[in-house]
Amino acid sequence: MRIANNVQEHRKLQRWFDQQLSELPYPNSSRNRLACACFDMVLEHYKAITELINLKLPGSAFSLSRLLFESCIRGVWLHRCATDGDLIRYERDKLDKKMFALIADVEETEGFEDKIFSKAK
Repeated sequence: MRIANNVQEHRKLQRWFDQQLSELPYPNSSRNRLACACFDMVLEHYKAITELINLKLPGSAFSLSRLLFESCIRGVWLHRCATDGDLIRYERDKLDKKMFALIADVEETEGFEDKIFSKAK
């Protein structure tokens, strides 16, 4: 019963995220579109993880956690760290930057000084 209750709580949280984000205005720019696409993937993976746990498929749920984590880092990096040239390379799938470098860049920005991504990785 505990898992079922937790799944319901996560579904409520997902609905709240969807509601809040649908009403959030943001400037239409390449940077915002790319970052938002990553954050959309984060939310989609979160929903899938919730449903997989509900179906008692924890291995598949766990496998999505890495994708969720990496999508989050990419979204923050695109929004806060990427140069205009980086954005163009990212759009063309030509950005050659490893995850540890993205994390290092993000953790140099305000709000990430506690190195939470490095600790989680």
